[in-house]
Amino acid sequence: LIILSVAQLVMMTGCGGIKTGNDISEIYTQSEESVAMEETIETETEDLAIYDENEDEESGTEIIMTDTENLPECILSNEDFEIEYHGYVINEKTSPEDLVNNFGYPEGFEENNNGYVSTVDRTFRFAMGYPTQWESKNIRFIFNRNLDTDVIFLETIDLCSIKTPRGIERGDSVNLVYELYGQPTKEQRYKANDEYLELRYIKDTSAISFIIDEDAQNIKYIYIRYNVEAI
Repeated sequence: LIILSVAQLVMMTGCGGIKTGNDISEIYTQSEESVAMEETIETETEDLAIYDENEDEESGTEIIMTDTENLPECILSNEDFEIEYHGYVINEKTSPEDLVNNFGYPEGFEENNNGYVSTVDRTFRFAMGYPTQWESKNIRFIFNRNLDTDVIFLETIDLCSIKTPRGIERGDSVNLVYELYGQPTKEQRYKANDEYLELRYIKDTSAISFIIDEDAQNIKYIYIRYNVEAI
C-alpha cells in the first residue's frame, strides 16, 4: 500500500484553510500485488455490515415482521438523502475533494492510515470522519474506489450526531421513525448484532437505514447509503 503524507498534498493558506495540491485519490494508489497482500483492518465500520438483498432466503435469516401494515406508505424525495453539514449540502455526488475543499482533512486522518477501511474484490474503501477521524465525530463518510476503473463514489453517510432531513437522530424512539417515515420498505435483522432490527427505506438506488435496539426501542445507528446496487 503506497500512502503519501497528507502534508505532501495540501498547502495551508493564510486563512488557515486547506487547498489540495493533488487529487486526493493519489493517496490511495495501490499495485495489484499490494492489494492481494492487504489485510482488512478491523474498525468501527464493521457495524455497517448488513445482509445482502438476496441473502435472506438462502441463509434462513429471520425477517422481523412487525405490525407496520397499517402505517402510511413512505414517500421519499431526493432531499431525504441529502445532509447539510456546516452550510454545505452533501449527497451522492459529493467527492472526497469536495469534503477537503470545504472542511479540510479530518483531525487524525493521517494518523489513522488516511482513513483506510478495507480492500475487497478490487474495491478499496476509505472513511473520512468530521470533525475528527475517529472519536467524537459528528458524521462519517465511507467512499468506494474501484481499483480497475479508478471510479470513486460515496457509499455511506454515518449520521453519528447529525439529524436526518426529517429531524431524527440517534437515540430517538422507533415510534418517531414510524411517525415521520411511515412503513419501511424492508425490515430485517441487523447482521452485526442479532438484537438490532434494521428499518430500511429505499428510493431507486438510495436507502436510509435505522438500526433499532429492540431492548431499548430506540435508534442505535442511522446510515444513508448510495448506489445500493453497486455495493
